[in-house]
Amino acid sequence: VESSVASSTPLGLRSLCVDSVTLQDAVTIELVRKHVAPNLQEIDLRSSVRIDGLLTMTLLASSLTSLRLHSIDVTPLSSDGAVLSSNALRTIAVETCQKVTVGTITALLEPCTASLRTVIWTSATNSAEATDALIGCIARMPKLEELTLSHASMGADVMAQVAERCRSPLRRLVPPLRARFDPAGGLPHPFASLARFASLHTVELVGAHQSLFDGNALAPVASLRSLHTLVLESVRDSQWQYLASDSLRVLELRQCGSLRDEHVPGLVSRLPALR
Repeated sequence: VESSVASSTPLGLRSLCVDSVTLQDAVTIELVRKHVAPNLQEIDLRSSVRIDGLLTMTLLASSLTSLRLHSIDVTPLSSDGAVLSSNALRTIAVETCQKVTVGTITALLEPCTASLRTVIWTSATNSAEATDALIGCIARMPKLEELTLSHASMGADVMAQVAERCRSPLRRLVPPLRARFDPAGGLPHPFASLARFASLHTVELVGAHQSLFDGNALAPVASLRSLHTLVLESVRDSQWQYLASDSLRVLELRQCGSLRDEHVPGLVSRLPALR
């Protein structure tokens, strides 16, 4: 970067990853902004100690197609009202980040709702208003194909709202399942909410609270007509009888010690397309 100071031509760098680095020198940040940001298509910021300038650079990267933020303080994004300048962003991941506000969501998601195809969100929002803003942005993404919503603060209420408001042709979904489910709470079971997404071909039920595996919980998941791949984690033994699908080709099991030898013949017979 320093060698390019004398030149007005930006570097041709397309991808930048900053992991656990303190980058706070104002001159360096300005150089990055002027000479690196213009051509960047992918930015990955992880566990950085001081990233105010990098976040500003992220907002200025007009060619950006992929943005990943992992375990960072995103407060600077909501402090000055700036928004992402790229309207071509296809992938965004906000993972285990802190202090996610309405302003953060406005800065990151609002400008690119029309272009986003993949959203990975595993961060807690700091208020009900911020959660509603997040769901509202997701609902306005007409091309969204892959969605991951996974945080302990997200439960059946979030899943119900996403199912009610999202009209995009989702093909892959990792729903929010970590919170306890109370059937007396008046909300639909998160698995039942999946029925609204007729185009789903991949569903990952990971990190689910055990209260979700009561009754015939897996039945509505297995009934998805376009389902090709299903990932299950820590499923109760009573659920295997409800797993029946004519379309399922791939079944991935994680920590499923409840699947015993006597379950296998019946399970295989109920999954005729399994490869």
